[in-house]
Amino acid sequence: HRKIDGLLTVEGRQWDGYRDHSRQERWGLYGNAGWQPTTKAQVQLFGTYVYNDQRLPGALTRDEATTDPNQASSAALDGNYGKVVKTARIAGKTTWALAPNESLSVGLSYEGQSLFHPIVNQVLVDFDGPGPNAPVEVFSLLIDTDHRDLGAMMRYDRRVGAHDLLAGVNFGKGSVNGGNYRNLSGRPNGLSESYESHADSMEGFVLDRWHASDRWTAVYGAQ
Repeated sequence: HRKIDGLLTVEGRQWDGYRDHSRQERWGLYGNAGWQPTTKAQVQLFGTYVYNDQRLPGALTRDEATTDPNQASSAALDGNYGKVVKTARIAGKTTWALAPNESLSVGLSYEGQSLFHPIVNQVLVDFDGPGPNAPVEVFSLLIDTDHRDLGAMMRYDRRVGAHDLLAGVNFGKGSVNGGNYRNLSGRPNGLSESYESHADSMEGFVLDRWHASDRWTAVYGAQ
């Protein structure tokens, strides 16, 4: 008794806003597959990849919006404001039917995401006014980071009479690496701040769905 099925979806979109420098290009690939090796076991696999590229038009002053609401801000054009996000994710889950009213599920997932985000153009200050020195850049921002997330879960479900008991454990491990850079026309122009972050989480829970009658179900638990 073996069954295999699957589904693959491809999507694509291009969008142009009414303002200059406000287009979007996005495409994605989504897949899932199922395998039932025995009557008591089921395996599910999932995969996703998404590429999203947006140009951002920035904010206008009241006078600029009155004169031409379709224009992009000069800062957005000079700094090439935008956001490019690439996301890839794979996951799998296996469920065993231990008994007619009892099951155990175990799952694992991994996701990687990159962010490239020029968002603040060069802010220049002329410290000596009409003096001989040229204006100096005091701030600009381009974010370039990589995100990694690993997750795992386990669920035990058992139905006893009017009670549906569920116990589970969730584990998560994530990291973010990269930094903030000076922005030169949408390109990194020197590292301003290095960024590294790591986080772990562990969660355990148990709950009961008590079907007290045909009209009432009480749900209570601890976490």
